[in-house]
Amino acid sequence: MSLNNGQYNQIMRVYEDRQRMNRLELDDRRQRIYHAIPRLVAYDAAINEAAAGLARAALKGIECGREARKRLEDLREERDMLITAGGYAVTDLELRYRCGACKDTGYVDGKKCRCFKQQEIALLYRESGLEKQLEKENFDTMTDRYYDPAYIVNRESGLTLPAYMERVADVCRRYTEEFSQKGGNLLFTGPAGVGKTFFTHCIAKELIEQSVSVVYVTAVQLMDTMTGARMSDDADSETVNRAGLIGDCELLIIDDLGTELNNSMTNSELFRVLDGRLKKGQATVISTNLSVNDLRDTYADRIASRILSEYKIIRFCGPDIRIRKNYG
Repeated sequence: MSLNNGQYNQIMRVYEDRQRMNRLELDDRRQRIYHAIPRLVAYDAAINEAAAGLARAALKGIECGREARKRLEDLREERDMLITAGGYAVTDLELRYRCGACKDTGYVDGKKCRCFKQQEIALLYRESGLEKQLEKENFDTMTDRYYDPAYIVNRESGLTLPAYMERVADVCRRYTEEFSQKGGNLLFTGPAGVGKTFFTHCIAKELIEQSVSVVYVTAVQLMDTMTGARMSDDADSETVNRAGLIGDCELLIIDDLGTELNNSMTNSELFRVLDGRLKKGQATVISTNLSVNDLRDTYADRIASRILSEYKIIRFCGPDIRIRKNYG
């Protein structure tokens, strides 16, 4: 289980509410259609009676006659024609679901539905406060007004910072568009305040809207969770549940790598997370203020080599955006 009992029950209440609303909406549609097509009431009663008779006969081991089956089929066909002639669809008298895969139960073949997993992520986002952040920081709110046009990224080509960051944005957009087919790992590297976290938020929001399970943690939170889970005696604790979600999500975003306490234990946990996700083909996005050389110097070879060989490296540069925002 990826959630504690209170969180799990909270999500299950959502599905219970959906099922109740589905039934209420069906009852409302049925009453409106019965009012518009009064003959339909008699057809439904006859169909129910015929179906019940066949079921009782089957339970008793009695061979159901062809005529009885044909009668039931004819009644259903006439009923459907009556509904259609009245200007309605046959499906108007069937339950409608928010999620057709699990039929608003949260489970498919005994496993959590994709929509349930996204409910988990959404719940954790709401509790962390990141949901509001994603409302402000996403591709729709992106602007180049804070990127200094006088800053030249490449002297040889004359590439300006706004033009370069537009290329970065295109890479990030393409990553989200192709995620379901390609997945992949990204490393955002560069000094503080140049947009790395903003773009991780853009990716997170875009993929959440595609129903991709995304977990966003800072490096400090990641280490606290993973080391805490390893030392926990409670298999159902919130820390253990969060660690499980980190291991199972389709995209893990680790922000501010390099700010966590760096020792043999945290290095071991970081390697376990990154290596485990690579082996399972799960995607990870990392942002860090460390340069590529700093990564090699800071982390053990087995961590640095996996990041630098398995991740697409995107370098961020330029003046601190936060300063430009504050002082124009």
